[in-house]
Amino acid sequence: MIIQRRDLKKYGLQSLFIPEQFAVILLDDLAKDYGERNRELREGDYLEPYNPEVDVWLYPKSVEALNPSEHRGLACYSFPIWQPFEMKRHTWATAITDEHILKFAYRPSANAVNHLADDNNFAEAAERTARDFAENLYITLTPDAERQRQAALTEASKLAQQRA
Repeated sequence: MIIQRRDLKKYGLQSLFIPEQFAVILLDDLAKDYGERNRELREGDYLEPYNPEVDVWLYPKSVEALNPSEHRGLACYSFPIWQPFEMKRHTWATAITDEHILKFAYRPSANAVNHLADDNNFAEAAERTARDFAENLYITLTPDAERQRQAALTEASKLAQQRA
């Protein structure tokens, strides 16, 4: 479990409770974290040569790849991050204030098991377990956070009407 605070002013955004703005922050975080790792792999001085089929980190680069959904009234995203030789790591994220993100990151591992073998369903079971866990979360926002959410949704609705 990870709780992160983001300075939205730096991005010119108002609230993580506005799904489009939340997605901007998540995609920027992923590009910084995993895009930077990929650049380091390409440019680093390593004993083994860089092999993009094995070494590169794969991560969402679009809102659709973040798998947007709603969970008990809160906008949330669930997405994988992985390297080709690893099982996918699954992350589930939602806003808990205008500037705070709650994330659950799942990193499955299997000792002495070839998790990529055709006859093994460990990766599927791990993904299903992560999804089931997230679907059974109950998040109660503080009264202040709920006011922030309502204000953000009202503002987002007004902006959408102005664009239409």
